[in-house]
Amino acid sequence: MKLIEITSQSRRDFQGKYKCEGCGNIEEHSGYDDRNFHDNVTPNWKCKNCGKSTLDLGIIPQCVNTKYPDDTVHAVFRRWDRRKWLSKSQ
Repeated sequence: MKLIEITSQSRRDFQGKYKCEGCGNIEEHSGYDDRNFHDNVTPNWKCKNCGKSTLDLGIIPQCVNTKYPDDTVHAVFRRWDRRKWLSKSQ
């Protein structure tokens, strides 16, 4: 399965459309935008229509660029969580 379009993304979680390189079937899947997912998970997905994966077809998977570098760490504090954390530290 080849990623053809990311339809929505929140941080590294995304929804995307995938096309089978064998039969052309298009499927919608959720995914995680990191090197492991794009290099190891997606090429092994079996098409629901023909039952073949990218690797089964002998195709070398395309390199998909990630939105964030792999060494990026995201720290997100919601206002409520931050106030709770600040009140505990005092």
